Amino acid sequence: MKHRGFTLIELLLVVGIIGLLAAVAVPGWQAQRDRAQRSDARAWLIRLSNDQQAYFVRHGAYATDLRGLGYDTATAATPGGHYRLSVSETTATGFTVRAARIASDREANRCAWYTLDQSQRRASGPAAVSECWWR
Repeated sequence: MKHRGFTLIELLLVVGIIGLLAAVAVPGWQAQRDRAQRSDARAWLIRLSNDQQAYFVRHGAYATDLRGLGYDTATAATPGGHYRLSVSETTATGFTVRAARIASDREANRCAWYTLDQSQRRASGPAAVSECWWR
């Protein structure tokens, strides 16, 4: 009589290999997810900056909040819901648009906020601009 199936050692070996593969793959996946979320925030800031420039051409002044740019509310979340967008500062000659991380997570300790102004000057924090804007 021949028994068919797997031994406990074989099952433990497979579980160990799966665990090892997961330990290698999960951090890479999380890093790519974080990059995508940061990229989304930066893209929306560039869009808001363009909207501000168009608003200035039409009205001779910059919008003081997102309602002036056609949004329903003064602030809005990015489509993924990871950053809150706002117009953080407006003067007669300039503006600053801001994206602030909504969730308090691992990424909030690196790139918790971004700003972009009328001269396309970029800022971010708490990490350096070179780490948040170009990674």
